[in-house]
Amino acid sequence: MPGYAETSPADWWAQTVAAVRACCDGHGGDVRGIGLSGQAHGLVAVGADAKPLRPAILWADQRATAEMEAVLALPEAVRRPLANPVVSGMAGLSPCCGCGGTSRQPMPRFAASSRPRIGCGSS
Repeated sequence: MPGYAETSPADWWAQTVAAVRACCDGHGGDVRGIGLSGQAHGLVAVGADAKPLRPAILWADQRATAEMEAVLALPEAVRRPLANPVVSGMAGLSPCCGCGGTSRQPMPRFAASSRPRIGCGSS
């Protein structure tokens, strides 16, 4: 769908496991550590069991344009702690998917207002 950018966190895990196994294959005890990096500014809504409730909404998602405008309308002193440019897909360091926390980032605000449509799982 136009404006959507989503992916399955289960796919991330499966690919991570496959990559780590491929890198370690045949090296036995020689492997001392493995460094991993991940995507940033996406939103992964999780349940009480820490399992994803729906596909992750990635930074490139454009559905939170109205929420972005609301954030941009806040005073600069309120926006400054975000320490990043405000874009519609930005989830930043949000305490949750928007269900109960207070976020100044567009994507958690979108998630909170769109809960029934995006399957957040909260009521």
